[in-house]
Amino acid sequence: MTSLNVTDGILGGVVAWYSIIHTPPRAVAGLFGEFARVLAPGGQLLLAFQAADNGQTTPQAFEHKVARAYRWPLDAVSVFLRRAGLLETAPLLREPEEGERYEQAYLLAQKTTGS
Repeated sequence: MTSLNVTDGILGGVVAWYSIIHTPPRAVAGLFGEFARVLAPGGQLLLAFQAADNGQTTPQAFEHKVARAYRWPLDAVSVFLRRAGLLETAPLLREPEEGERYEQAYLLAQKTTGS
């Protein structure tokens, strides 16, 4: 995800379904920049990730089945997206279902025309 073999501005959409959770927080902004690079103006990004506890402003590390993972506050993700030229259009939080420990976050963003 850090260096996609895709031409600049060619994709209409990117889906990162729980794909960012194992990325160290210092590297997440770079991922969003790469997503923005490959999206055409108006292109959509759909993210899913475990949400940080209410009131948290920074990512929270947790042990995942595979490796250390991070839960993100929606507001923090939105800031990174804006910096990359992506505008949040539809955020959603849902309560954990059976077998899940944390709230789940879903976020739709669109590449701004001028990016």
